[in-house]
Amino acid sequence: MRAFTLVLAVSAGFITPVANAAPAPSELPNEASAMAAARKFDKPVKVSGLTTEATETIANPNGKMTFIQSLKPERAKCGDKWVPVDTKLRKHSDGLIRPEAAVVDLQFAGAGKDKPLALVPRTASRWV
Repeated sequence: MRAFTLVLAVSAGFITPVANAAPAPSELPNEASAMAAARKFDKPVKVSGLTTEATETIANPNGKMTFIQSLKPERAKCGDKWVPVDTKLRKHSDGLIRPEAAVVDLQFAGAGKDKPLALVPRTASRWV
């Protein structure tokens, strides 16, 4: 009888099956949304807007924030995503040799005359 009542309640729309529920987000852009999601899903949520090369901020279900800081960069910004630092040098299709993911956009000349040996950005738009 209980199984029949449960099936009737689900089919009538009184109970929403858990399978239709949205998954808990792993990170959100600001403290307010991350804290709300952490409480709602009872899971920690990263605050992506506060992430840097060496820091992360996490909203916890208990209403507190956790700040994690490392002494060296652990992630680099690639486009709009944070990826783990990877300083292994590789030759790319443009002929330049550079790390896959580094905090500084360092580039080495692959081959050819009249090319600088290395390029290091002085600012975001000027190379040295």
